[in-house]
Amino acid sequence: MEIRDGVIQIAKKTIAHASESVSVLCETLNTTPEEVLNAWVVWDTNINEYDNSIYNSNALRIAMHLHNEIQGSWHDKRQSEVLNFIHQIKPLSIAEVGFGTPQRYVTEYVLKNHVPLSLLDFDDGSLNFAKAFLDTKSNDWRKYITLRNYNMNSGNPIGDFDLYLFQDSLEHANKPTEYFKSIVSSAKPKSHFILCIPIEIDKAIPEHHMFWKNITHALEWVAQGGLLVKKYSEIKMNPELDLFAKFLHPDFKEILVLGEKV
Repeated sequence: MEIRDGVIQIAKKTIAHASESVSVLCETLNTTPEEVLNAWVVWDTNINEYDNSIYNSNALRIAMHLHNEIQGSWHDKRQSEVLNFIHQIKPLSIAEVGFGTPQRYVTEYVLKNHVPLSLLDFDDGSLNFAKAFLDTKSNDWRKYITLRNYNMNSGNPIGDFDLYLFQDSLEHANKPTEYFKSIVSSAKPKSHFILCIPIEIDKAIPEHHMFWKNITHALEWVAQGGLLVKKYSEIKMNPELDLFAKFLHPDFKEILVLGEKV
């Protein structure tokens, strides 16, 4: 009950702080702040119980977006590290697969620099949220950003891009290793990949189809997929903000990898 109460407190504070944008998004997506709060609590406290069907919810998409706004959380750290990697390689085109909700680099790099971006997800709810969110950020985002319905389980190629982003998405594919190798194989030489990989230690949560035991295991997996690991950073959970992690292994963390096709 203590963890649940903490999640509710963080959720209410975040929703209240972003009340104006939450109202706009809720109206556009036909949901309510109360439904957003309920979806938030389920997502954070039932992590060992639900499967990928949970993402078919407009309220949850807003809750996912609001997680990105919590300063000092692992979502905040990941977005900063991704943006840092992107500024280093300066890609001229980007594709993100299983994007969930648009991340910070979309506004801070893509829209600012008019860089072509394809956002791909299997769930129409993700695409609908992206439209609603981007409409609040730019009047001409469609000139640079394309939203595509795409299922990793189809095995279909993505297309040619300078950078491919997979942020906590590869493990949702039915056959993550097979799919990852096929995407790397079809990518052009010297293209870059940014991968956010959960280190779940001993078992995968129900919505994941594989898990990585430790950082060495994850880096070896990336290299076996055909990438040269150029950099990586370790992202640990903030025990005061990332309360969902209390339901996982005590050493759970994320690793953010920048790789280049060899």
